[in-house]
Amino acid sequence: MPLKVSSLQASETKEASFEWETEEDGVQTITVTYRDVTTPLFYQLLSQRIALGATVAKGGNVALKDAANVTEALALVLSGMVVEWDVLGEDGQMYPATFDALAMLPMGFLFTAFDAISTGQADPNARKTGKRSRNG
Repeated sequence: MPLKVSSLQASETKEASFEWETEEDGVQTITVTYRDVTTPLFYQLLSQRIALGATVAKGGNVALKDAANVTEALALVLSGMVVEWDVLGEDGQMYPATFDALAMLPMGFLFTAFDAISTGQADPNARKTGKRSRNG
């Protein structure tokens, strides 16, 4: 029987929270409900995040091209994971977690959301549902 791609995608969700401060609203706790999926791009982005953090921690600068690539990757990964969150648009409705909408948010905000999610994803005791093939 053929395998449907939808069976590879997680239907289970998790929640993560992080704090974000603005001059207008002060410190807010943002709760994100996300799909429990880890794609190769997720791990590539996690690796880039660690490398960029190390560069900045050492007082280095991040090239504009690298920042743009990471922002695009952040928006792509988060758009596939975020189901719901406490971020509202000017109309009072949930701000869409689409690639185009996320790409308009500050990089620091996206990194903070990604870090909150990736902390939950990195749990070594997380359940494993993938099954290996008999050939592998």
